[in-house]
Amino acid sequence: MIVKAYMRMQMQMHRPPGPRSGSVVAAGTVPERPRPGARAVDGDRAAIVTRAIALADDGGLPAVSLRALAAEVGTPTMSLHRRVGGKDELVRLMIGAAFDGAPPPHTAPSGWRSGLETTARRQWEIYRAHPWLAQVVSMTRPQAIPGLLRHAEYAARALEDTALHPHARLELHLILFGYVRGAAVNLAPEAAAQADTGLDADTWAAQADPIGAALATGDFPALARLTDGPEDYPFDLDRLFESGLRRTLDGFGVLVRAARRRAR
Repeated sequence: MIVKAYMRMQMQMHRPPGPRSGSVVAAGTVPERPRPGARAVDGDRAAIVTRAIALADDGGLPAVSLRALAAEVGTPTMSLHRRVGGKDELVRLMIGAAFDGAPPPHTAPSGWRSGLETTARRQWEIYRAHPWLAQVVSMTRPQAIPGLLRHAEYAARALEDTALHPHARLELHLILFGYVRGAAVNLAPEAAAQADTGLDADTWAAQADPIGAALATGDFPALARLTDGPEDYPFDLDRLFESGLRRTLDGFGVLVRAARRRAR
C-alpha cells in the first residue's frame, strides 16, 4: 500500500544529513599503516581515486578519509595528500571519475526529447552505481568537472532542437538536472538504513507500521483514502524515476510546442 511508500520516505527523511557538498567525512581513527593485503599504487592518481570510489560505494562517504584511503592503498597519509591534493580535491576527482564512467553519446541527439531522456537515464545509472554521489554534486554552486559538463553539453545540444530562448533552454536543463539529482538523493540514506538494520525497505516496512498507525487515528483522512484498495502501491525508485521523467518531459513539450508556434 501507499503506507509502505510513506514509511520508506519517512525512514529516508529521518536519516542524519550527509556531508556538505565537496567534503569527505572522517571515518574515525584509522591506522596509517597499510591494512593487511594492501597494495601500493605507486603514485597513480587514477588508481587512488578508483580505490576511494570503491570505499564510498561500499560504506558511503563516512568510510572515506585520507587516512583510511592511505591504509587502503599502502602509502603514508602525507604522500597521499600530495598526490590527490586534499579532501576537497579528492571528492572532485571522485565525481569526475564517476561521471566519466557513463558519458553521454558522442553522436548528436536525434531530437530534444530523446536527447534529454538519454542523458537523464545515464545520470540516473551513475547515481545508482554510486549512491553517495548525489550528496556531493551541487546544483546551486556548479562544479567545473569535465564529466559533469559533458552531460550538460549534451543536454544543451538536445535543447537546441527547440525554438526556445537560450535562458528558457538553460532553465529546462537545470530543472532536469535537479530532478535526476533530487531522485538520487534518496539512494544513500536507504543504503545506510539497510546497512544499519540489515533489512531492505520491503522487509522493514512489513515489520513496522508507524504511518499506518498514524492514519488509523482518523486525523489524516485524505492520506488514508490513498491506501484504500486490495493491492499494495508498487513503490520502486526506478519506476518512480521513469514516471517522473516522463511527466517532466511532457511539461517541457508544452513549452516547446508553444515556442515553435510563435516562431512560425
